[in-house]
Amino acid sequence: MLAIFKQKKALISECFTSCYEVSMATFINAMVDHNFNGLTKSGNPNQAQLADAWDKVFTEYLAISGDTQISTILALVKDIAILTNKLFLIETIVQQMENKHDFKLADHLRSLGFRFQYEDGPELRRELELTIIQSKAILLELEQNKAELEELRKGDGEAATRQDYQLQLSALEEFKSCSIDEDKYTVARYCADIKRMKERYKPQSA
Repeated sequence: MLAIFKQKKALISECFTSCYEVSMATFINAMVDHNFNGLTKSGNPNQAQLADAWDKVFTEYLAISGDTQISTILALVKDIAILTNKLFLIETIVQQMENKHDFKLADHLRSLGFRFQYEDGPELRRELELTIIQSKAILLELEQNKAELEELRKGDGEAATRQDYQLQLSALEEFKSCSIDEDKYTVARYCADIKRMKERYKPQSA
């Protein structure tokens, strides 16, 4: 029994999801090369799990770095999550209703904005098909939000390069008067030090 428990535990895949535990080396690989493998904490997470972990890391990075676009980006992230869950819920209910009629599920679909009767009869299958067709509008809105979020993440200029990060880290080493190990230097510490450095060299008002 203990051996089975250990085996199941070993199969669990976990990812780093916080800037307070992700190193700058991992962060730079993700930002520059879209390589999220460094976010693996245990097991063998798939690309969807790694991408979800990266979204959490990047969202937190925006919050603690003081990015001026944070409000817009966080709103888009929230909307994307809501729309994704809504689509999943619609598809799940439709699949269940295709196999067995359920009054509560029918009420749930109507509460989501669909105006069909969903009564147990010959019209049900057609109404469920039309529900999926109409839900494409939600999918379109979801894709538009994702595209807008991607554009905001790219910024107005060119994406940051590995050299850009190296120049920043070199400046921080000079500011801190010590060397920085990218594999141990967390993203949270990087953001805090960047703020301190900017504050130190901020032009003084006359």
